[in-house]
Amino acid sequence: MLATTVAVHSTIFHAYVLLGFPMTRNSLECFKLASDTLYWSSLIAQLVDDLGTYKVESARGDVSKSIECCMMEEQVSEEEAASHIKRLISSSWKCLNETI
Repeated sequence: MLATTVAVHSTIFHAYVLLGFPMTRNSLECFKLASDTLYWSSLIAQLVDDLGTYKVESARGDVSKSIECCMMEEQVSEEEAASHIKRLISSSWKCLNETI
């Protein structure tokens, strides 16, 4: 199971509330219906962020990133793990496009 960032979900929810829209049963239902779109977009954001920042964050002792997890789980090189993550990003874009 790939981890996603909660930032996408919370940002959209907070923006909705802070813009003054009323929180109704219908609006909550819309958030529920959009959950697949939010999932795929947040997964893409997390994977792209991991690819761009994992070396710096790892050097400062931050938590393991998807590329590092892939290297350990699959026993592959950094380059192979990066290619795998790029394929995951590509397939996630396809899934996101199917939800829209």
